Amino acid sequence: MSSAAFRVLHAIIPVQFNFMNKDYKTEFSVNVTDCLANPNLIPLNENFDKLIKGFLETPGRPVQPSYNFYISNFMRNTTSDIQFPGLDLMSVDLARGRDVGLPTYNRVRHLCGLPLADDFEDLVDLIHLKDIRKLKDLYYSVNDIDLLVGLLLEKPSDGAMVGPTTRCIIADSFYRFKAGDRFFYDVQGQPGSFTPDQLKVIKKITLGHVLCAITNIDHVQTSMFKAVDHNLFPTSKLNCDDDFRIDFNKWVESTNNSDVNCPFFQNKQL
Repeated sequence: MSSAAFRVLHAIIPVQFNFMNKDYKTEFSVNVTDCLANPNLIPLNENFDKLIKGFLETPGRPVQPSYNFYISNFMRNTTSDIQFPGLDLMSVDLARGRDVGLPTYNRVRHLCGLPLADDFEDLVDLIHLKDIRKLKDLYYSVNDIDLLVGLLLEKPSDGAMVGPTTRCIIADSFYRFKAGDRFFYDVQGQPGSFTPDQLKVIKKITLGHVLCAITNIDHVQTSMFKAVDHNLFPTSKLNCDDDFRIDFNKWVESTNNSDVNCPFFQNKQL
């Protein structure tokens, strides 16, 4: 997943990161490659909070099978020589996939329940004809297509940003992360397992709670991955102080609890 399906989302990275002040106005913008090359910018002058606000307010690039100009030309640019401006992130992603031995696109789409393609034209169910023509020029066989290339070219599924094969990989991976982890947070019957009431509280926690807890931003949208212009629709956002509190009462333990009476807690103020 990390070497292919998640790489598809590089296509929506915007050209610039916006730093927004408390009035939700952009103070300044930085090209994405310049920001990555200069992390010292983040801790200065409340820039971390300003950057998070910029992330919340700035939509990603429209879905398309390409990366933006800067990460396609200036990644890890350490020289002023115009002949060597930097790396192409898509080339790096493709090389990584080959280095780790990813299966080809045709094989993976078949594993996800889609028909195995015998020739390039069989891909027309998910890939536009104009893109299939380009694939025929670049690859000797339909079985040679790099996984990332096929994933990027798939038509997005209804209501999704990615195609069926990418959705399949991500969904299957997250299912395995959970089902294969005997210490997953909602597993019951183990020492230290959360109670049903505690789980109810935990499952209400969203990315909004996290951002409100670790930053000084004051409002976040209900759906964190959908950009909402604060200046146009301020009432559609939720207030961090009012709407993102966590009820820790379910973790209050009785003083008769055996843990409290163990030697470690004796003579300690609880």
